Amino acid sequence: MREIPKQGETYRHFRGEFYEIVTLAEDIRSGQRLVIYRTLYGEEKTFAAPLEDFLAPVNGEKYADAQQKYCFEKSEPPKVTQIDPAVLEFLDADTYAQKLRIFVGVEHRITDDMINTMALALDTEVPEGRIEERAASLKSVLSTQARFEVNR
Repeated sequence: MREIPKQGETYRHFRGEFYEIVTLAEDIRSGQRLVIYRTLYGEEKTFAAPLEDFLAPVNGEKYADAQQKYCFEKSEPPKVTQIDPAVLEFLDADTYAQKLRIFVGVEHRITDDMINTMALALDTEVPEGRIEERAASLKSVLSTQARFEVNR
């Protein structure tokens, strides 16, 4: 028998989402043991599942590409990435000229994650490579967009 989930533990569903155990409960009519758990992603939702189902193996015929043996497996909580305030300012900027000024201000400490987020916001792709080359590529895109920006 697998270990019974405990309050506060984190479990990963075989499809990749993370959940926190709220508590174990018992169905008042059937006596069936239930796991009460909540999402650690998106809109917070709380679910209940029979303990037996929660601990069950993944149906290998139905989900042949599953990366784990059981439907839910105990896991470390997902890392929460802190977004640099300059990136938030970049995302909130109204013009490409403002975005370019913000970029230039952080260029000396730019990271791949920052470049990826900024490129995504600009609907552009910055090829993988050295950080300096990637930063130059993004700066070129921003400069071009700022140059041809029209305020109406």
